[in-house]
Amino acid sequence: MFPVNNRFRPRALALAAIASTMALTSCSALGANRGGGPELTNADIVFLSETRNADIDYTSTGSSTDLVTVGRRVCTSLNSGTALPAIVKSLSDDRYPDWGSAIAVAAIRSYCPQQAAALKLPGRS
Repeated sequence: MFPVNNRFRPRALALAAIASTMALTSCSALGANRGGGPELTNADIVFLSETRNADIDYTSTGSSTDLVTVGRRVCTSLNSGTALPAIVKSLSDDRYPDWGSAIAVAAIRSYCPQQAAALKLPGRS
């Protein structure tokens, strides 16, 4: 067993407590499995994290599960041939015109990276 320096022990315990609190707060802030809904996949958590970083507040649009469903539909629509601008337009509204783009980009990155070419501007590589 390694000797423990008692001088650093309170600091280490405090850091451990802060880290565990932050981890729990992050999970609850993402709405992980609230209301007994389906378990979130890693892709769902990445998607919710990206939309949160884009200041999309899913509480005004429903639950995190609703937002995940919207994100998955972006990929379903792209896979069935719907153009990205049409998808973005359907996701945007007057109050939050940038949400459509942010949701579409997060969905492509999280759920259908094979559709990343749809994010490129025409004439650019």
